[in-house]
Amino acid sequence: MRPENSPLIRSIREHQLPPGANILEILKYDGSGDPNDHIENCIWMMDAYYLDEKYWCIFFLTTLSGQTRLWYKILSVESIHDFNQLREEFVGYFVHHRRYTADAHAILGCRQRADESLHAFVHRCNKATLNAPERAGDMVIAVFTYGLRQGVLFKKLVG
Repeated sequence: MRPENSPLIRSIREHQLPPGANILEILKYDGSGDPNDHIENCIWMMDAYYLDEKYWCIFFLTTLSGQTRLWYKILSVESIHDFNQLREEFVGYFVHHRRYTADAHAILGCRQRADESLHAFVHRCNKATLNAPERAGDMVIAVFTYGLRQGVLFKKLVG
């Protein structure tokens, strides 16, 4: 993309790399994963190199591949003024790829099925709690104990 067609404003496009800085290698985003995960990876990488946000905007294009590069090309000329705006545009466009996050109700509904092994139940409950960012340890233990079918483990836990 030629500089005059860039969605980045002139002051960002003309920002100079610090002496000795190299292009950073990061996994490319092709539109198939969670855009928030990609943004977080970019921010961690940029923070590790102590680069300012103008460079973040320049670097971001190098982390895109496939349809995501096409998305970048359709952004209006000089429409991006900072990394926060670029992030909002990116996540907004690829929002349909965001990872599912559950709430406390997903944990509360975790009950061992009559035909479910203890191993399968533990695995399913662990998966449900990992997707719920608001989980509290005591609540998870209480729900697990309550959802467990009566048996040897249940009797050991409850008494």
